Amino acid sequence: MQLGSSLFHRLVLTRYTGLLWREGITRRDSPVWRLIREGAACHRPLIRWKIADGDSVDVLAHAWILDRPLSLWPTFADGDALNSLQVSALLLPSGGWDVFALSQFFGSALVEVVLQIPVHSSFPQDRPELYTRLSGRSVASLAYTTQFDGLVRTSAGYRS
Repeated sequence: MQLGSSLFHRLVLTRYTGLLWREGITRRDSPVWRLIREGAACHRPLIRWKIADGDSVDVLAHAWILDRPLSLWPTFADGDALNSLQVSALLLPSGGWDVFALSQFFGSALVEVVLQIPVHSSFPQDRPELYTRLSGRSVASLAYTTQFDGLVRTSAGYRS
């Protein structure tokens, strides 16, 4: 089956493009939408974004360079300037990386790392991919591990 040809994709994902991966659930959200968003939140640590146009990917909040969001890196990047910036601001209109824009926000070592990331301009939009897909473990097992990583089980539940 081609990506985007299923009924689910055409009806749900087309309507909510980009909203699925944003943080936070509101009181106005339906129970079904809350369940979908909680599922996405469990999978967020397992994915890295493949860049197409950069419109769906937040520079700080989403993992697009390596395996975690820049907001979790010990970095000297200007967080205020990067706040709410989409990756599309770091791309040229032709679809490649804008070295000048990258060098305004990142040091030369990180710019070199970003330049190694392919831009998939043939894709209609950015898409998440499992960065641990060759580990031999199921997605459910990976999600479970990331949810409870570093937590200790007690009779009352889990604690850090």
